[in-house]
Amino acid sequence: TNTICQGESTLLMDNVQAGYRWSTGETGKNTQVGKSGDYSVRVVSAQGCLSPSSDPLRVVVNPLPATPVITASGSTTFCADQQVTLTASAEQRYVWSSGQTTSAITLNRSGTYTVRTQNEFSCFSALSTPVTIMVRSLPNEPTVRAEGPTVFCDGGQVVLTATSALPLFWTTGNTTRQITVKQTGDYSARVQDQFGCFSPFAPSI
Repeated sequence: TNTICQGESTLLMDNVQAGYRWSTGETGKNTQVGKSGDYSVRVVSAQGCLSPSSDPLRVVVNPLPATPVITASGSTTFCADQQVTLTASAEQRYVWSSGQTTSAITLNRSGTYTVRTQNEFSCFSALSTPVTIMVRSLPNEPTVRAEGPTVFCDGGQVVLTATSALPLFWTTGNTTRQITVKQTGDYSARVQDQFGCFSPFAPSI
């Protein structure tokens, strides 16, 4: 028995030097088949006499898996501190263009991703429709400085200044360039760019 996957074919050959008549109707020494079935051949002598049929050779064509569909857990365009999970439709085995072999992969880098699946007959599916991931870089953190001593007596205060061209967000909830601090604590700020990506927080004061 020869076993192949749908869409493939197998070459049947006879080793006798004479004329041939295959059960497919072909008359060459070789015949290419791509459908399940029992195949045999008869030899034709120079006088046109036919031999008995050979023992049949069974060819089994196994089905291909359906073309997989990729589902994303969220947006495929996101900031570099986030990630997305791509999940392929269910099958026995998976081969992603990125090399992973699990049904779902979690990504945080830009690229185009496809997957092929493999069924119980070890036949591969067609490639899925590609999914493109775009990861946006985070903006640089702002510079935060104290405009005076950061150790003072109760009732004192210090002004903290953050420097950046982007909108500012302090750990206190303030969104101004400067804040006035009167209580003990750690203070920092970060910025947000036009894509909604936040920078890391600046070193705290």
